[in-house]
Amino acid sequence: MTPAKIGKYTVVDLLGRGGMGEVYLGEDPYIGRRVAIKVIKGADPGARDRFLHEAKVIGGLAHPAIVSLLDFDFSGDEPFLVMEYLKGQGLDAWIKEPHSLTEQLVVLDDVCHALSYAHESGVLHRDVKPSNVQVLPNGHAKLMDFGIARAAAGKLTATGSVMGTPEYMAPEILNDAAYSPRSDLYACAVLLYEMFTGANPFAAKTVAAALTNVLTLNPPDIRAARPELPKRLAEAVMACLHKEPALRPDGFGALLAAARDAAGGPPPAAIQETRALPQTPSASRPSPPPKAAAPEPRRSMARWMWGTGTGLIVVLGTMWAVNRGPVAPGPVEPAAASPSPEAITATPGPSLSPTSPPAAEPTAVAPRTRRGPREPSEGSVASPSREEPMPTPAPIATPAPSLSASPATPSPTPRTTPLVEPTVIATPVQAPPSGASPVAPRVLAGRHQVRPDSSADIDIKGEGLRPDLKAVVLQGRLPATGIRILRQEFVNSGLIRVRILIEAATPLRTYSIVFQDASGAMVTQGVQVEVVL
Repeated sequence: MTPAKIGKYTVVDLLGRGGMGEVYLGEDPYIGRRVAIKVIKGADPGARDRFLHEAKVIGGLAHPAIVSLLDFDFSGDEPFLVMEYLKGQGLDAWIKEPHSLTEQLVVLDDVCHALSYAHESGVLHRDVKPSNVQVLPNGHAKLMDFGIARAAAGKLTATGSVMGTPEYMAPEILNDAAYSPRSDLYACAVLLYEMFTGANPFAAKTVAAALTNVLTLNPPDIRAARPELPKRLAEAVMACLHKEPALRPDGFGALLAAARDAAGGPPPAAIQETRALPQTPSASRPSPPPKAAAPEPRRSMARWMWGTGTGLIVVLGTMWAVNRGPVAPGPVEPAAASPSPEAITATPGPSLSPTSPPAAEPTAVAPRTRRGPREPSEGSVASPSREEPMPTPAPIATPAPSLSASPATPSPTPRTTPLVEPTVIATPVQAPPSGASPVAPRVLAGRHQVRPDSSADIDIKGEGLRPDLKAVVLQGRLPATGIRILRQEFVNSGLIRVRILIEAATPLRTYSIVFQDASGAMVTQGVQVEVVL
C-alpha cells in the first residue's frame, strides 16, 4: 500500500520496487520540489546499516554526474533517503533503443568521470551496471545507487559475503573478494561493451552459468559485433576486460582519451547543474554547438585610435617641417603625402644651413635647440614621435628626425620581454661515495597491493643501490598524502627493504616509491604500490 506521506514529504507515485526497498516520487510541501524517496522494507539490521552507509557515501560526493542526496530522515523507526528526482530512463532501457555513437560517447564520458571522481574521493561503487545509470532527457548520464559502496577498509558485509551483479563482477572478486578501483573499471567496461553491442558478453540463464562465464570466458572482440566502432576505442574497452587486474589500465584515462579521439574533438560539455532540473529533450546532439564569438569592442577601439593617431602624427610632422627655421633653397615636399608611420620613420630630415648646430642624440624628449632667428614657443611640439604611444599590441618605436643633413638614425628595435624569464637549473650529478658500485642506481619494476589502516614491508630490488639513497612515496609527481615511510633498511646493492604505513583514509589509487640522492634529485624509476580494499 502506498503511504500518503513519508516524513514531511507528500507521496505522489510509486517509482519502483526492489528486493531491499521501494522508491517513491514525492514532493516537498514547502517549496514544491519533486524528489525521489527511497525506503527499505523490514527491520534487517544489516540492510539498515547499508542504508545509512549509502546516505553517508552519497552525502560526501558532489559531482554533476552523480545523483545528489538532498535529505536523510526517519519516518517512525524507518529511515529514508531523499534524492534528486531524475527524469529520463535507465541505461538498461536506453541501450535497447537505437542511438548514435555521439550519444553513446556522452554517456561514456559522464560515467567514467563519475567513477574517477568517486575513486579519487576514496569510494568504490562495487555495483556498476546499466540499471544504476540514469540517462537524462538532455543526453547526459548520472551514476546512482551507492548502497554497497565502500569508503573505507572493512568487511564486505556483516556476513562477509560477496555482493554485486554476477555479469558485471570482476573475476578477482569471485576468487578472493579483492575489490579495487580496477574492479569498478572492469564493470564499467562490461557496461560499455553492452552499450556498444547491445549484449552482455557474460550473460547466461542461471547465476552459476554467468559466474562461470566471468571466470573462464574471454569476450569476443567488440568490433566483431560493431565493426564501425573506432579501433582505439574498441582496444581501450577490451583492455579493461582483462582477467588479470594488474594488466588493466590504471584509471579511466585511456577510455576517456579514446572517446575524445572518436568524437573528433574535446569531450562533451559538462553538466551545468549538480541538481536535476526540468530539462527540455533535444532531438539533436545533447551538447549545443558553440556560438560564434562576438567582436571585441576594445580591439575595434584600438584600431580606430591607431588610424586617428597616425593621421595626427602626419599633420604635426608637416607643421614641424614648415616652421623649423631656414632651410636649403628648394621646394619643400609636404609630409602628408604618406600616411604610414613606416614612411615617416624612413624619411630623412630636411637639410640645414652650414652654420646650424650639430644634430642632437635621440632621447626620450627632444631638447629645444636655437634654430637661427626663431625660438619655438613653450607649447610647440619638438617631434612627431614624441606623441603618447598608441594602444597597439606591438608598439612601433619612431625616432626623432635628425637636425643634421644626414638621414635620421632609427632607434633600436623594441623587444618584448616576457614577464618571467625562464630559468634553467642544472642539477649536478652526484659522484658515488667511495667503495660504491659504479653501476647507476636502478630498480626493477614491480607492483604491490596494500590495504588502508595497515603497514607493509616492500622489498625493492634493483642494481647499484646505495645506503645514501632515500625512499619517498609519490602520487603522480607530487609527494603522497596518507602513506608514510616508517623505516628503510639497506640490505645490499640489489635490495632495499622499505616499511610503509597506510592510513585509514588513504584514497584508493596507485602510488610510486622512488629513491632520491643526497641532493634531493630523483635517481630511480618508481615501484608501484596500489591501495585496495
